[in-house]
Amino acid sequence: GAREAFRKGVALSAGAVKFLTNRAAAQAALGNLVEAQTDLNRAIALDPDYQQAKEALRRIESLQP
Repeated sequence: GAREAFRKGVALSAGAVKFLTNRAAAQAALGNLVEAQTDLNRAIALDPDYQQAKEALRRIESLQP
């Protein structure tokens, strides 16, 4: 029922945050800083407490002029 649907939604959201953070790392490695920043902002919007995304965003912002 609703409880199971909520559990699945939370699991998908957590997976999306990690996926977006990992994709941002790949984008940054390719020099696509704008795309990386977009993915990290999306990850942080989904989970504002996800420190890995916040730290990655700070690193990418420090690389931009």
